Amino acid sequence: MKKITMLMLSLLVFCACSKGFLEEKSNQKLLVPNTLEDFQLLLDNNGIMNRTPGLGQIASDDFYITAAGFTGLDELNRLACTWQLHNTNALVSSDWKMPYEQIFYSNIVLDGLVTLGDNSEAASLIRGQALFFRAYALFGLLQEFAPIYTAENKIKDAISVPLQSDITAGRPVYKLEDAYGQVINDLLEAEKKLPRSQDIKTRPSALAALSLLGRVYLVMGDYAQAEIYLEKANRDYSKLIDYNSLSATSKRPFPTDYPSGSGNEEWIFYSPLVNYLFLSYSNAEVRVDSDFVNSYIPNDLRKALYFQDNGNNGYSFKGSYSGSKLTTMFAGLSTDENYLNYAEVLLRNGKKEAAVAVMNRLLKTRFKTDTYVDIKADDAAFTLDYILSERRKSLIGKGLRWVDMRRLNNDNQYFINARKEINGEIYELKMNDERLQFQIPYNE
Repeated sequence: MKKITMLMLSLLVFCACSKGFLEEKSNQKLLVPNTLEDFQLLLDNNGIMNRTPGLGQIASDDFYITAAGFTGLDELNRLACTWQLHNTNALVSSDWKMPYEQIFYSNIVLDGLVTLGDNSEAASLIRGQALFFRAYALFGLLQEFAPIYTAENKIKDAISVPLQSDITAGRPVYKLEDAYGQVINDLLEAEKKLPRSQDIKTRPSALAALSLLGRVYLVMGDYAQAEIYLEKANRDYSKLIDYNSLSATSKRPFPTDYPSGSGNEEWIFYSPLVNYLFLSYSNAEVRVDSDFVNSYIPNDLRKALYFQDNGNNGYSFKGSYSGSKLTTMFAGLSTDENYLNYAEVLLRNGKKEAAVAVMNRLLKTRFKTDTYVDIKADDAAFTLDYILSERRKSLIGKGLRWVDMRRLNNDNQYFINARKEINGEIYELKMNDERLQFQIPYNE
């Protein structure tokens, strides 16, 4: 930990004093990591590298906040909560800064490996990790600060995509299609270089790369490619927690053995949401809509495991996969998401029987033993509406509702008509709503 702290401080000096650094080349080795051990330490800095943008979770309709709670929020939290981050003198947020830090440190490693000229298996493994982290960060930025991916939007400007660590180099703004292409290319190479699994879940694996590829292609609406990678991911690893083994009375029902994740067999890659005040576990003013909580049918264990009944028909969320030992909400990659992504793309690709089988296997672990009744492929109720409903019920609080609100926003049948009432004022999102894209900070 001491060495990684010194590395990070050195890089901060490098960023702040680039002119002096360039003039005093003899000091370069004092400032820049240049060994495989240094590169691994840089990527293992979980406080930076393992974070997922959180403003989208605040902006989603997963949770609401009381009038008193809203008054206590800072400006950034309030703007996110009320969908006012589109046309503003946008504040510089951790959702913008942290992914670019992740990209910068990934580029430091990638450039350093080229300079080092090490072709060993250990170097290849580190390169795979750096490529994954860069792709994960870039994808997170695209879900908040870029246009929604559609055929019409893909030629629009998206965000800058720096691919080298030289801070004096240009930072070209990519077209949306090219930015997503960079994410995909990084993940495809990473998948080839990474081990199939990792004992330390804060480090990416080939399974994590496959899972993220499935998520990316789902967002792009390329269901054929999404099916290919999700099929591989589910074939490699498909363990689920039997929710009957968990305690519904626990304040944090899901087990955690950080960073191995051995307590939660559904962890694939651990990355929590940036911990804004709205998302803090200690914020008692953040609630879950009671109508949504009551939509879980009898014997569905998710209701008691995900929500705390505070009386007077008031509920709070307690079901994060971060579990009891961690204070930030899980937003990484997990097998339950893979099941739901896979079922959706199978159904969209006309493979209803296969989609039914995936959903049955997942939901059987979510109901009291011997109470779940298998869905049949010829059941008229088994539609995309059904899968999206179960997706909402399973993935609440994992940072994915905002992704869904964006990708479905131009769909006449499935768009999410989100609505909030705060201090007597009504906020509502419409189809093709420009507020689903956050403004890039003005000083960028």
